[in-house]
Amino acid sequence: MNNILLFACSALLVGLSSCSDNDSEENTGTTGGGYSRKALSRIEIFDYKDNLKSKETFLYDDKGRWIGSDRSSYYPPDPEEHLSKSTVLYSDNQIKLKLQDDLTNSYTRDYRYEVKDNLIVSWEEVRYEEGRYTYVYSDGYLTEKRGSHYEYNNGNLVEIAGKSFSYDITYTDIPNKTGFGELNNLDPLYINGYFGKSSKNLIKSTLSDSGDKNNYSYVLDKAGYVTEILKERERYPESTLKYKIYYK
Repeated sequence: MNNILLFACSALLVGLSSCSDNDSEENTGTTGGGYSRKALSRIEIFDYKDNLKSKETFLYDDKGRWIGSDRSSYYPPDPEEHLSKSTVLYSDNQIKLKLQDDLTNSYTRDYRYEVKDNLIVSWEEVRYEEGRYTYVYSDGYLTEKRGSHYEYNNGNLVEIAGKSFSYDITYTDIPNKTGFGELNNLDPLYINGYFGKSSKNLIKSTLSDSGDKNNYSYVLDKAGYVTEILKERERYPESTLKYKIYYK
């Protein structure tokens, strides 16, 4: 699921002045974590040498729901642009997502999410229906996903523990107005509340049980929304990523 954004940001899952209405308080998304959400317009990801790795543009219907993305990926020093797209369909109790490689059509996947009370409660890749994963919530917060358990403190996700891994998460004092999901997941489904409430503050660092640590820093617009994220990996500086985020 984390790969959907960033295809839909990897993540799926950041321009300062390139979007003239970045400072507007007009919002498109639903409410979560105490803030109304502005809808994502585009995300650009750069490597540690400031080479553009990918850019993704998000599309919405007249209800403000995310209905798809157009994505371009790059693999420096190769200048070729690799195109892909996602399409999202909604019904009363389902969300369907299709990921497709426009260049070769060799990579096409269909995902189905079951929705109850505006929360995603299960997910599966359609061609592998036996691979269904469930989501559990408590007081509006995601507490279990695909065998991993989530713990919160003062409205922030502070630990993710799976069968063979764990992450500890620390936070800044900066309010999470953008509505990032776990580990800065920029998926519009997270931001629009389909996976429960987002953490109250922006992430400062993550530390895995193997000792791998990521540090995060931010640039904000005048309204307090994040327009740039720098994610630095202490052990592997060459894995540093910069995200530029634009809003509708």
